[in-house]
Amino acid sequence: MAGTLSGFLVINKPSGWTSFDVVAKLRTITGIAKIGHAGTLDPFATGVLVVAFNRATLLIDYIQQQKKYYTGRIKLGQISETDDTEGHKTTIPVTNPPDENSVRLTLARMTGTIRQLPPRYSALKVKGTRMYNLARQGKHVERKPRTVRIYSLALEHYDYPHISITAEVGAGTYIRALARDIGEDLGTGGYLEQLTRTQVGDLTLNEAHSLGDVSVAGLPGMLYPLSTAVESLPKIILSERELGQLAIGQSITAPNALQKQEADTVAAIDRSGSLRMLISFDRRQNQLKNKKIFDMSLAR
Repeated sequence: MAGTLSGFLVINKPSGWTSFDVVAKLRTITGIAKIGHAGTLDPFATGVLVVAFNRATLLIDYIQQQKKYYTGRIKLGQISETDDTEGHKTTIPVTNPPDENSVRLTLARMTGTIRQLPPRYSALKVKGTRMYNLARQGKHVERKPRTVRIYSLALEHYDYPHISITAEVGAGTYIRALARDIGEDLGTGGYLEQLTRTQVGDLTLNEAHSLGDVSVAGLPGMLYPLSTAVESLPKIILSERELGQLAIGQSITAPNALQKQEADTVAAIDRSGSLRMLISFDRRQNQLKNKKIFDMSLAR
């Protein structure tokens, strides 16, 4: 039975494990081969890791686009080659540590839409090779800043050299890079000493399971439905005839209500809220077309 299950599992990733380690362990526990995670957590970090099983792996991109929430601690007065606690540290002489007001002003400057330079040791690819592999080989890689969104960045506690923060961020944001840039802006240097991801979209740490909690028998009751990934998408309920037309490649006329939506992808659900199909919405032609089928009865 487990091999056919589809859905999302929220794991509380332990420190010292890579995200891939978690996926490999879950394959061993469940016997399910088709498993992926929706957003890497660094080995030293803990917290919410959303894991997709079977058909849910087709929706990983939608989970990755959801907001993420973190608590973290930054250490000032040193820089790290990895921007976190695992890299080689270099001490920066600081004669006058910044006061709390300076820290708050720096956090305010880092909030909003910003340009962020990814860490040298990151999973981003350059010509097909992970940046962290190139960095470990001592190869120079030209990094390009990326636009990211910091929705909120709050100071929880400050006692030099430590800054405790909470952050709400958009897709593609590196909290390690944020810590580095905060330290640079304060003139002290800094790196990320501790990190916990507390939430992804609506999935919170309070709902997360430890790896020890997971079993073949218990897995069905732990999984969130496929529709979890598309909470932000417009949703429509179509007739079986309309779904059948879309399933065989035909286009159908879009309901008038969709003209008010900006999204170009729509989720077709049933009356219980289960995801049946993702649909492309061509606003100019006012047409709907099948993008991905999740109700396998429609694919027959």
